[in-house]
Amino acid sequence: MPGFLLQYHRRSGEVHVEKFDSPKHAMQKRIALESTTTDDDVEIVVIVSPDEQMLRKSHSRYFAMS
Repeated sequence: MPGFLLQYHRRSGEVHVEKFDSPKHAMQKRIALESTTTDDDVEIVVIVSPDEQMLRKSHSRYFAMS
């Protein structure tokens, strides 16, 4: 099942979604991003989901502004 990396800016509601073939690769990217991100309002998460449509439904709080 694919892994989705989300970069969510809490104040603006902006979200960037990147799909990975495996959750492991998504987690590696997350760790790299977290080590360089200095904005405390940016939340970086990895979510495993069958597809982006299901992800948007199950984790709708990240997509309320998009």
